[in-house]
This record gives sequence, C-alpha cells and structure tokens, in this order.
Amino acid sequence: MCLNRLVETLSNRPRVFFKDKSIIELSAFISGYCFCLDESDKENFPHCKELKNFSSWLANKCECVNDSGWEDILRNQYGGEEQGFDKFFELWKEFWNNNK
Repeated sequence: MCLNRLVETLSNRPRVFFKDKSIIELSAFISGYCFCLDESDKENFPHCKELKNFSSWLANKCECVNDSGWEDILRNQYGGEEQGFDKFFELWKEFWNNNK
C-alpha cells in the first residue's frame, strides 16, 4: 500500500486506528508504517519519500521553518492536536493532487 492510500484509509476511518484525534499519534503511526516498509523491502529503500516532500511543501505553504517536522507545523499553525490532525488530511490531499 502506498503512503497516499494509507492516508486515504486513515482519513476515511480515523476512529478505527486512533482513540483520539492526535497529530502526534498520527505521526507515530505513519512513521511506524514507513519504518516497517523500509525493513521489509530493503530493495526499494527508502519508502515514504513523499512524507519528506510534504514536510517541505507544508513549511513553504505556511511560510515557516521546517526544522521540527510536519506534525509540529500542523499543531502550531492550526491550534492544537485535534485541529492539526484534521488539517493534515485536507493538506495532504492538496499536496498529493499538486505533486502527482
């Protein structure tokens, strides 16, 4: 499953995967997913390059420094854990559609 498909799945059914809408939990889940892909398929390492590109794209869009990661940008720019969680899916879709 590519990263975009995972994000779509999480977006459609977040309560299946997360107890609370937390940008930190979302980040940990996605990071763990990417780590598992990297470990299980070393021939195509690294996986989830889109996530790094998303982080740079987001920093540019928000006109902020990208030194702490996309999850911190979302939490700080959009008012907290739950707001950042919700905004991630909206912004990911915009990013994905603009960078196919």
